[in-house]
Amino acid sequence: MREDTRHTIHLGVNFVFSPKPDISGRKHLDFQARLAEEQIEFDQAVRNAGHVVFVKSGPRILQVRVGGTDQPEAPLGQLLVIAKANLASGSVDAGVSIEDFKLASATVCETFHELWPGAFQIASQDAAVHMLYDSGHEHAFSYLWEEWLGQDPEKLAKLGRQVLGGGLRFVMPPVQGADDRVMLEVKIESFLREPRKLYIEAQMAQPMLPGAQELMEPNELVDAIIECVDERVIPFIQG
Repeated sequence: MREDTRHTIHLGVNFVFSPKPDISGRKHLDFQARLAEEQIEFDQAVRNAGHVVFVKSGPRILQVRVGGTDQPEAPLGQLLVIAKANLASGSVDAGVSIEDFKLASATVCETFHELWPGAFQIASQDAAVHMLYDSGHEHAFSYLWEEWLGQDPEKLAKLGRQVLGGGLRFVMPPVQGADDRVMLEVKIESFLREPRKLYIEAQMAQPMLPGAQELMEPNELVDAIIECVDERVIPFIQG
């Protein structure tokens, strides 16, 4: 695997908290207007019963969701920020800038606290990153199956079909007896759109301590998930 070929194609941070923010009236329009003043502009805003989704399209898509969760009856709010490469545009290699996303997500959270002032109890927070690497081989799955796992390619014939790709998934619970309460999930797969490339996805979810009153700190989440890939996943693959 060629570590120097990394392209980040998805970054996201998500906060679930109480109380639920009131998005009635012009509140969501004020939110959009304040973000525009900070040079974060959107092409469209889709308002549903309990939340609003703002979308900026292009080779790099930016999406912000604010309001309630997917469970309207729950008294919980959600603020979600996602940046991703528009794979349909064919600009996969353009990728997503980690530093640009940190700046945008921090601005979104600061603007949220400005428009909805007061203390919020964060119930949970999570982050996700998707990355592509050149495997250095004609087919990333062959690299995973034969070289990394040391498996005979003839074993795949028992499946009775051609194998276009595949990989591994790891789910890791929090460390017992430690302050680390983070749940981790990692996927290492071949990328079907471009078979030479290795696809790595890492997700981390962290429930907050009961009663903790916290500001939303997206950059801490971004740094943590990138560190997970750089310090754990890549050495695991290369080792």
